[in-house]
Parts: sequence; C-alpha cells; structure tokens
Amino acid sequence: MSWVRRGAVVLVPLVLSGCVALGGSGGDGPGPGGGEFVVTYEEPDDPDLRSVAAEVADGGVVEEAVEGLNDFVVLPVDVPVVVRSCTDGALYDPAEREIQVCLEDVVETRELLEDADDAAATERGILVDTVDHEAGHALLDVYEMEFTGREEDVADQFSALVGVRGGDQGLDDLEAAAYGYELSAAAYEADPTDEHASDTQRAVTYQCYVYGSEERDAEHLVDEDGLTERRAESCWEEWGDLREGWMRLLRRADALR
Repeated sequence: MSWVRRGAVVLVPLVLSGCVALGGSGGDGPGPGGGEFVVTYEEPDDPDLRSVAAEVADGGVVEEAVEGLNDFVVLPVDVPVVVRSCTDGALYDPAEREIQVCLEDVVETRELLEDADDAAATERGILVDTVDHEAGHALLDVYEMEFTGREEDVADQFSALVGVRGGDQGLDDLEAAAYGYELSAAAYEADPTDEHASDTQRAVTYQCYVYGSEERDAEHLVDEDGLTERRAESCWEEWGDLREGWMRLLRRADALR
C-alpha cells in the first residue's frame, strides 16, 4: 500500500496475510528457479503523470532497486514491477503476481517533501523502500514461505535486509525512508484501519536496523524523541533476528542467487 497512508519479528512457520491485493496466489506454487523481478511502465492517460513517469524512468531508481534484488534472490517465475497510474497505492498483487508502483504516490511524496531537507535523496529512499517492501511480499507468496508475525512487518524487514546489504547507498536509502516516515507521521493522521505499523514506528524501526547492523557509525540516529538510547541497546539483537530469520527462509526456499 502507499507508504504515506499507513518491530522485530522472528520468522518461523505460520502463514499470515499482509499488504497485498485481495485474491488467491497465481500459479501452482513454487517451481524451478530462474525467474526475476522485471520493470515495466504503463503509459498513463494523464499528461502530467506521463511527465512523472518519464522522470521516474530517467532517474532509474526503480531499475536500480530491481537490479539489487535480482543480484540477491532468484524467483520461480518472473514478477513484473509495473510503474503505472493507480489510486490504490503501491502493492503486491498475488493473483497477478506483480508489484505495482503508483505514479500518484510519487506526486504525493514530492508534495510531502516540498520543504524538506535532501528532498531528492529522501524521494529516492522512499521509492527504493517501496519496491523492496513489496518484493518481500512477493517472495513470501511465490515461495509460499511460512512465518510468524504481521506480514507488513516481515516485508519491512526484507526491505531493511536488502538495504543493509546494499552498502553505503543502501544504508542511505534506509535512513532516507525513515526520514520520510517521520515527515509522514507529522503530516497525516494515523489510519486505525491500516494493517501497517504506524509511520512513527516504521521510522524508528528502520533506524534501529541501521544502528544494530553496525555497518556504519549511526550514533546520529539516537534521539530521545525517536530511537531512544534504551531502544538502541537492543537494536543489534533485533537486527540479528531479522537477518537470521530472513536468510533462513531464503535458504529453505533455495531463493538465494
């Protein structure tokens, strides 16, 4: 779902649902590997959105995110990542086995970031997080992975895993996405029907994963109004549980590249 309208979980057997379109899984379950995420664009009717689509394509951020995913995991079938006009927000559709990225979300993001610091870097981080989060849903579906916890949290954890393995740029993207969630929390009222954690929780949790991964000096993320010192003390354990849980799922599915 759209990132602007919206914990640590150990991944072990038990299937739940999450930020996915309603409908059954396409196909007959996992098959031989060899598939990958594939970026496509659908031309919108709205001329303004056509220019947004051209800017997204020229920026290459979606393609870069998908390249990182395909370097990390293999799928039993190709999963399109479709950039299109859509009003229901970014999501993974299990019936079509496709990820959709909405141009309207990009427009909304730009409005949110109009007066923000590092708007371009934050927009990039939000877009990368959107693709990686929905890719987490796709992996859970196409491999029929079993886990405990809320699927939305598990998809966030996959996004964090991909970000941390992406080195400095991936860590920058995670921090940027966290900043985006902070701004979103300040700009929008919480939706009690949203299946995601609150934007404030998601911001702090991403900061915790960056801090706990110990891949960079992240003391600047510790703040009494966000990632508190007390929470930071447990972040290395939260990150370790995330990493081991997702890697266990990927190895069990033979999904690692």
